Amino acid sequence: MSKRPVKRKKRRQISLSGYQIGIICGLVLLIYLMGVFHYRNRFQRSVRINDVRVGGMTVNAAKKLFEEDFASHKITIKEKERTETIKAEDIGTKIDTGDQIAKVFEKESAFAWPFRLFGRRRYTIDVHISYDEDRMREVEEELELFDPGKVIAPENAGLKAVKKKFRIVSETEGNTVDKEAFDKRLDEVFTTGKTNIDLVKEDLYILPEYYAKDKKVKAALKKANQLTAGSVIYDLDYTKEVVDYKKTKDWIDVTEDMKVSYDESKVGDFVQSLGKKYNTMGSRRHFTTFEGKDITIYDGNYGWKIYFDKEKKQLLKDLKSGKKISRKPIYSYEAMCRRSEDDDIGDSYVEVSIDKQKLWLIIDGTCKMTSNVVTGK
Repeated sequence: MSKRPVKRKKRRQISLSGYQIGIICGLVLLIYLMGVFHYRNRFQRSVRINDVRVGGMTVNAAKKLFEEDFASHKITIKEKERTETIKAEDIGTKIDTGDQIAKVFEKESAFAWPFRLFGRRRYTIDVHISYDEDRMREVEEELELFDPGKVIAPENAGLKAVKKKFRIVSETEGNTVDKEAFDKRLDEVFTTGKTNIDLVKEDLYILPEYYAKDKKVKAALKKANQLTAGSVIYDLDYTKEVVDYKKTKDWIDVTEDMKVSYDESKVGDFVQSLGKKYNTMGSRRHFTTFEGKDITIYDGNYGWKIYFDKEKKQLLKDLKSGKKISRKPIYSYEAMCRRSEDDDIGDSYVEVSIDKQKLWLIIDGTCKMTSNVVTGK
């Protein structure tokens, strides 16, 4: 069986005459020249100045765009809770590009326009921006950012006395802006043509100096609990006075730099109150004489008196030790007994009546002797 011969298609060749080639070249040249003519006084389509498209614009049009387009120069302030803006026209803004846009245009060649149809050609110029500072400050004060009713001050982490010991209270970051730093940044941003301020990223908030996780805060907590771990029980014979956490927690002083100590003035106030409550020296006493007469004795140098300086010093020493201590107060003067708040004489004493020139010796409540005496003047 014989194979049929395969028929091959003939390719059609197109040939252009010299006349046609001339027409095409002429059209290309015409388009090119039209482009050159178009871009002789306009920016080419790929040109951006300060990231603003100016392609197809004349130098004057581009200059006008930069100097009159206030909307593109508003400043956006990103805050923790909100975003606010300051409009350029509200603060008397004036923008001047000088001859910089013209200089950018001089760098462009209209003859190279076909090669600039794609991609981007970027230029950066310095824009001189000025504004009315008084108006700027007025607009700034109207921002919610500075509204006293919405501003929360930062607070350091601190210590708080709870039921049985101190604990750490976490810091409050708040939303208070560093006004001086903000004003400086606002001026910088506006005059450089930038449009955004991020208060968090640019660290313009006033932040706490100490946070709950800081080692210094934890060390302060440890020290405060050590200082209030001990106690002193005063033995006053007929009663006791206890100094423990319930009292000492209020005597702890924590400075701004987290140093913990006793407020010695408060310790002194306590010792003074202790003396006021239990000192009897020089106080008035109600006394019933041997003959049954009720009298009032006052003045004199008999009685109990706590030695303020020594007792304060000893109390601080005892508390700082962290131990539980029971003792009597340190006295500068002591009486014979302390049977009650009003009785520091007891049942054994000598009673002398100047009016009757008599003496009674009382021992354990019983008169052991009566005698006449001469007391003199």
